[in-house]
Amino acid sequence: MPKNIIRTIDPLPVSDPVIETFTKDEIAALLKACDVTHTWKNRAATTNARSTAFRDRAIILTLLDTGCRASELCGICVGDLNLNTNSIKLHGKGPGRDGKERIVYFGKRTSQAVWKCLLPRLNSSKDDDRLFVVGPDSDLRPMTRDVLRKLLHRIGERAGIANVYPHRFRHTFAINYLRNEGDILTLQALLRHSDLEMVKRYARIAQTDCADAHRRASPSGQLETVRHTRPITRCHC
Repeated sequence: MPKNIIRTIDPLPVSDPVIETFTKDEIAALLKACDVTHTWKNRAATTNARSTAFRDRAIILTLLDTGCRASELCGICVGDLNLNTNSIKLHGKGPGRDGKERIVYFGKRTSQAVWKCLLPRLNSSKDDDRLFVVGPDSDLRPMTRDVLRKLLHRIGERAGIANVYPHRFRHTFAINYLRNEGDILTLQALLRHSDLEMVKRYARIAQTDCADAHRRASPSGQLETVRHTRPITRCHC
């Protein structure tokens, strides 16, 4: 054949995958589920406190507050953390280091959670030690993406929430950033997307959410509701 005929065939259109996010109530339930185990089989009202509660709460809040990827969270070292400026240096995916490192920021609540997570090994930790680790104190190992995925799945089961996975926190961060009047260029830099396509998808979802919220809470709409529901009275002056 003079040329590859397959290359002349246009690909079929593919719809964008659904972007799942967490609600405020779901985040609260996930954080609560970090603290206790499943109920006992023979005692439905009995649970145990979890020894890794501080670590797990720090993981959820860091994912939610920074929008980092699973691999980036697992790669955070103690030396990448700056609790004075509430910031973390993330090492992005891809070969090499050029253009793959970035600084992300987090709030006071996340700062407190990370501090509590790090406090037990603060004096023994070195800058190149991983922030999030697994295993007993005598054999601490870096957390991997697979361990993180399974951990979040189990927390979701205890909270009664389906489809809890690391990237869903990234989606939640992005959508809420735009809902709170963040701009798409800064969001692109924070997420380290190579182009604006994904960020524009987040923007379309955020705009739709804002439009729906405005229709529900429109001041003029509320006045219209009041006008139609107010009882009619006659004046006998």
